[in-house]
Amino acid sequence: MSAPDPPYSTLIFDLSDVLIAGLWGAEKPLAQRLGVPERSVADALWIPWAFSLFEGRISEKQYLEEVIRRHAWRGISADEVGQLLRQGFLQRVDGMEDLVRALSAKYDLALLSDHAREWVDFIRRHVPVLEVFPHQFFSFELRHTKRERITFLTVLYKLRRSPAECVFVDDLAINIEVARSVGLRAVQFKDCGQLVAAFRDLGIHAG
Repeated sequence: MSAPDPPYSTLIFDLSDVLIAGLWGAEKPLAQRLGVPERSVADALWIPWAFSLFEGRISEKQYLEEVIRRHAWRGISADEVGQLLRQGFLQRVDGMEDLVRALSAKYDLALLSDHAREWVDFIRRHVPVLEVFPHQFFSFELRHTKRERITFLTVLYKLRRSPAECVFVDDLAINIEVARSVGLRAVQFKDCGQLVAAFRDLGIHAG
């Protein structure tokens, strides 16, 4: 006789590089415009001020103007950089929309993302899959990122869930480590097929 499924009720997903392209992934249109390697653009976007943006302490324009200044990008404005990044955010991660829609029939779904207010406003208007998530938590609202334990503790409190009831999915190892430090089961995302297999091992099945 097989063991019963674990009592997971809630699946918490990262947004960037799990469901849609993030700053690593959305950089292609900007790299083409600047005529520089994609990796150099992705690295340039991860200045320390990115966390001030994600925590809602500075605006997108302030952040992008600082990126342009630090890296001496000539002939391009913060507004144009923002528009090009938005083109990148429209890229979907293969297979993930179908998967989360199927999972939503059996599990309570939540989003937890380090993101900018202006970008999330755009993504909500243009990426229908966000409608699948009844619970959405963003760093600019929480004023903390996933590199801090308080972020996960706050989300668990708002969800009224214990760590044992939830599974967290994120592409970044540092976020996985912090999630596990508060007792969450956490799966580091590589691609949709890998995630389905990891879920299967946890007794989580779509549909």
